[in-house]
Amino acid sequence: MEADSSTILEFRNVSLAADSLHAQDVTGLSLRLAAGEIATIFLEEHSLYLPFCGLASGLLAPDEGEVLFHDRSWSGMSAWQQGTMRGHIGRVFVTPGWVSNLTVRENILLA
Repeated sequence: MEADSSTILEFRNVSLAADSLHAQDVTGLSLRLAAGEIATIFLEEHSLYLPFCGLASGLLAPDEGEVLFHDRSWSGMSAWQQGTMRGHIGRVFVTPGWVSNLTVRENILLA
């Protein structure tokens, strides 16, 4: 799979062992998504989640393979560059993302 300028997200032979009994392993995942494309992912019956979003946003590092966002490998970026790139994603998390001891205003201004 060759990347082109429209590629937003690319997984290159990515594997990650599950970190709990409820998670599903990722094994040999290769995928490329361009702007406007969507991928549907089905979980195995016993699994409650797949660490796809964590991998896609560079929050989890794969055991094997490489994840690229806008043709740049998450592993090759500094923490500052990763944070800047994540700012372009707009992810909604399953669990609350607010800092619990701050007000809504303080949470918004924190960024």
